[in-house]
Amino acid sequence: MADTFLSGRTALVTGSTSGIGLAIAQALAATGAQVAINGLGSSEQIAAAIDAVDAAGKAIEQRLKLEAKAIREKLSPDGFAFVTLSAMVGSIGENELGGWYGYRASKAALNALIKNIAIEWHRSHKQSLVLAIHPGTTHTKLSEKF
Repeated sequence: MADTFLSGRTALVTGSTSGIGLAIAQALAATGAQVAINGLGSSEQIAAAIDAVDAAGKAIEQRLKLEAKAIREKLSPDGFAFVTLSAMVGSIGENELGGWYGYRASKAALNALIKNIAIEWHRSHKQSLVLAIHPGTTHTKLSEKF
């Protein structure tokens, strides 16, 4: 494992119990980050995600509410990565998919939250990374429903 920006630091990845979020968590663990697992799922799904991330590096189980104060208390003052999974449908005005109004609204709210956290935390944590990843339509269990 190479020495990287995240070596020995904590990375919190929302949605990291399955799919794209789990893949991101595994990749960050492989770079040396301690990855806080956060997402929905049964106890078995969460345990499987922790095992998958541990196989790539180091997982730490964290079931956090997305509240800035609670998250800030768990992350290193020396630097961290806070990665959320959003979606393009939360950032664009058109809706060729139709429906999905609650999902789209929740992703738009998440995008606004991440922008504000990035601005606020950058003042005191210059060595940190706060971002939202916006994948396009991806074949996942969620998309199978539609």
